[in-house]
Amino acid sequence: MKKVSSSNSMRKTKTYILLSILFIAKGTCFAQEKSDSMHANKSQRFIFSIVQNMPKYNGGEKALLDFLNANFTGDCDGKQTNFQLVVERDSSISDVTYREKQSDCDDEITKLLEETAHNWIAGSQNGHLVPVYVLITVIYKKKSVDIKLYPDIKFK
Repeated sequence: MKKVSSSNSMRKTKTYILLSILFIAKGTCFAQEKSDSMHANKSQRFIFSIVQNMPKYNGGEKALLDFLNANFTGDCDGKQTNFQLVVERDSSISDVTYREKQSDCDDEITKLLEETAHNWIAGSQNGHLVPVYVLITVIYKKKSVDIKLYPDIKFK
């Protein structure tokens, strides 16, 4: 009787593995079809929040922080603002916004972030370059800033 039980257990395991593989394969095919259809219809704009290869600032987060601090002239100690931008397929950025104005320094940081265009490495999904939202929290200090990058969070 133990052999029958073991055989049933093994059969269930094989079935589970096979179904898992089919589910993953179907999901991958669906993602590929969706990605291909997006590229075929250029009038449709879809911006990803999470992709396989997230966009990165050329030189990393430290390079972005260094750029902002080298050019930041404001004095907004103790404030914090969430900025959102889109890293486009061509590594440019667009749609730099912030949720609500926290200080007079927000407009200056918006302009500085716009100056980082083409210094980003575009994100990709299934081998295709795609536009991706990036969220940057800017923490104001006296005559400088600190940042946190959250590429997988989107706000409206």
